[in-house]
Amino acid sequence: DAGVSGRQAYLVLELVEGKSLTSFVRDRSPMLSDRISLLLRVAEAVDYAHAHLIVHRDLKPSNVMVTTEGEPKLLDFGVAGLIQDDAGDAHTDLTRQTGRGLTLGYAAPEQITGGVVGTAADVFALGVLLFELISGGLPFGERGGQRVQFEHAVLHDAPRRIASVAEDPQGPGRPVDALAARGDLE
Repeated sequence: DAGVSGRQAYLVLELVEGKSLTSFVRDRSPMLSDRISLLLRVAEAVDYAHAHLIVHRDLKPSNVMVTTEGEPKLLDFGVAGLIQDDAGDAHTDLTRQTGRGLTLGYAAPEQITGGVVGTAADVFALGVLLFELISGGLPFGERGGQRVQFEHAVLHDAPRRIASVAEDPQGPGRPVDALAARGDLE
């Protein structure tokens, strides 16, 4: 629920107890199929938002909490926008105040260039999440790398091959059966 009481705006949200996607898979999802299953459920939530004309625009592991029962919950629609927004209205007030609403490493090319952001940006981020859950790292560079190099890689380079990615200690780690990703999934 949401509303305004006097001059104070408020949101009423579900309390989600659990772990971030990264922590959950590191601790409780060692198998590739479990990780893919989790991501498919996140994709269903994104599809639901898209069906209601909402683009999340900031999909990343910390915006997915997984309950103790293993149910993923998509969080933080703070920079979300409506699909039918004009290019001039493509940013929320929060985004206007704080700059581009993106997280380097998960941002689509159009977010980096300041273009109009639609559902494809969320699909791109889902692909990055899948890559990370399989490889243990990001497809276009190392976490904490230089922003300019990272942006250049997203805009001009092909993503790295899953097998060539060095496992990121801050990431989810590789599934124990990561070699199963070779072939079509990679």
